[in-house]
Amino acid sequence: QDVVDAYSKGVPFVMSCIRSIGEELGVVALNMMSFLSIKNLILGGEYAVFGETLLESMGKVFSSYGNFTPNLKISKQGRYSGIFGLFSLSRSYYFHEVCKCTRKAD
Repeated sequence: QDVVDAYSKGVPFVMSCIRSIGEELGVVALNMMSFLSIKNLILGGEYAVFGETLLESMGKVFSSYGNFTPNLKISKQGRYSGIFGLFSLSRSYYFHEVCKCTRKAD
């Protein structure tokens, strides 16, 4: 929480660190785009708090080194998007397994 408070206050050292993290995330995403077709990139979880600064830094990486910039967004679920994703995947897997069991019985 201290880092979030410092970020909210615009502490120069923290802002510099967040920009650096954004650049690194941009490089990682750019490398992933070399073998995946990524049209949308959505930041969620704990990254959502720093979203605007991260997206700005990532966008600079894409515009400097990439062929195109994906649609960059911040998740509407904010810091809880990861757990929502986990629930969604779990539910999907559970129903898939239930359907497999039902089909075998037929």
